[in-house]
Amino acid sequence: MSWLGRRLGISFGSRLEANPNGNDPMRPMLHGCCLLAGCALLWGAAILGCGGPSGQARSFQEQIALVQKEPDPQRRALRLIRIGYQQSKLLDTAGAESTFWLATRDCRAIEDAADRAGVWALLAEAQAALNHPEAARRAVASAQSAADEAAAPEQKVRALSHVGQAQAATGQHEAAAATLQSAERMAAEIHDPLDHASAAGALALAYHHLDQRDARDRVLRAAIQAAERVEDPKPRGLAQAELAARQAKMNEKDAAAETFSVALRSIEAIPSPYFRAYAMSELAQRMADAGWPTRARQTLDRAERTAEKIPERDLQSQALQKIRSMMNKLPRGDDP
Repeated sequence: MSWLGRRLGISFGSRLEANPNGNDPMRPMLHGCCLLAGCALLWGAAILGCGGPSGQARSFQEQIALVQKEPDPQRRALRLIRIGYQQSKLLDTAGAESTFWLATRDCRAIEDAADRAGVWALLAEAQAALNHPEAARRAVASAQSAADEAAAPEQKVRALSHVGQAQAATGQHEAAAATLQSAERMAAEIHDPLDHASAAGALALAYHHLDQRDARDRVLRAAIQAAERVEDPKPRGLAQAELAARQAKMNEKDAAAETFSVALRSIEAIPSPYFRAYAMSELAQRMADAGWPTRARQTLDRAERTAEKIPERDLQSQALQKIRSMMNKLPRGDDP
C-alpha cells in the first residue's frame, strides 16, 4: 500500500461515525479521535472491488452516486477523497477533478472545526501525492482557516496537528515544525486531564507521521500521564484505550498491549456492572479497530460475564444483545 494509502487507512480512526444516540453507553464517548477504523474500511474496500448486489464491481460514477446518499458531510468527503485519488491514479483526470470538487463542497459543510481541518488536511495530502501543488496548498490554507476557528484548546490542538501534517506533505517543512510546536505548547497548558490526553494523543500521532520520534514519545508520555489523572474510571479507561490504539497505529505493539491492559484495569474499577459491561465493550471495539481481534474477543467475553451480573433483567438483556452482536461482527485473525 502506498504512503497515502496508509494515511487514508490510519489517520482517521474509529470515532469517524457520528453518534446519533448520545445517551447510549455503547456508543464511543471520546471525540478526540472522531477523525481517528471507519476510514480504514473506506480505503480497504478497493476501488474496483466494491461489488454491487450481483457481485460485479461498481463504476466510479456508481460509487459517487452511492456516496451522495450518505447524510454526514464528513463521511461523504472522506469517501470522495478516496475515490478521487483512485480516479487520478488511473488517469481519469477529469473525473478526479469533479470528485475532488464534490469533496471540497462537503469539507465546507463539516460543522466541527477540528474535524473540518482534518479532512481538508487529508485532501491536501492526496493532492500533494498526485503532484497537484496548487490544489494541495489551497487545501492546506483551508485546513489552517478551520483550525483558526477552533475555540476550545483541545479542539485547536487536534486541528493544528492535522495542519502540520498537511504542511509537511506539501513541502512546507519549517511551517509544519512551527505549527506542531505551537500545538505542543497549547497542549501543555490544557488543565483538564481528559482534554489534555486527547489533544496530546492526536499531536503524538502527527509527530509520528512526520517521523519525529523523540517529539512523538515526549508528547505521548504527557498524554498517558494526563489520562492517569482522570478520576472517573470509565473516561480514564477509555482515554487510555484510545492512547493504546494510537500506539498500535504507531506499530508500538508492546507499549500498546501494556496500555490496553492499564485501560482494562481502570474499567474494571467501575462499580456498576451495567456501565462496566458497556465500557468493556467500548474497549473491545477500540482493540478491534487497532487490529487486535483476539484481545478484543477476550474483552467482550469479560463484558458478557459482567453483563450477566446486571440485576435489572431488561437492562441485562439489552446489554447482552449488543455485546453478542459485537462479538459476531469481530474480524477473525490473530493479534500482532
